[in-house]
Amino acid sequence: MSHSKKRIELLPLRELIPHEDVVSDRLAILLRDLASRKIIEKPVIVDEKTHVIIDGHHRYNALRILGVRFIPVVLANYNRDISEIRSFTKKLIVAGRDEASVLLRVEEILREHGKKYDEPTIIRIGSKQLVLHVDPVDLSLTLKEYNNLNQLKDNSGRLYVVTIMPPPLKPYHVVKVVGEGLTLSPRTTKHATWLKKYYFPVKISKLY
Repeated sequence: MSHSKKRIELLPLRELIPHEDVVSDRLAILLRDLASRKIIEKPVIVDEKTHVIIDGHHRYNALRILGVRFIPVVLANYNRDISEIRSFTKKLIVAGRDEASVLLRVEEILREHGKKYDEPTIIRIGSKQLVLHVDPVDLSLTLKEYNNLNQLKDNSGRLYVVTIMPPPLKPYHVVKVVGEGLTLSPRTTKHATWLKKYYFPVKISKLY
């Protein structure tokens, strides 16, 4: 498929709208890199109509902390330029008597906080597997509320690794989150787009 060439622009940083939180350790590493090299190499990908961030939340947050006024972006058409929104697998540590009781505990929480959804979410622990039909936005917000279910850690029973595999999100999910003034938990969405190939080094001193 051929793509029309995109122009890199400098937008006021305040105009960008995040839809996802960031991983603090990864943000700290990026901040040290930017402070050392004094260059940002890749533009942030944003929706051309809404300026919602599609890819580059860590770069956006790092530049915001550095206090710049402008940020390099490439404007994307959500329908044409994004081929897929993939979901990251979540791994959680949950305490319980056995695999069955932990699975039941996780299921009760996700069912309580999530609306019904057509596509399945797969939950695995050891040899056991459960399929739930829970809205992926509700799922992400629940994980965020429970701090990745760390509130389920306690001093009783063993600790088990629970794997949660959500279905892919759709563009309307991201629009819904932004419209409600919310942000998803870190590493919830991964937008597949040819725009990630863009390389446009800019001195950070030019962004103030």
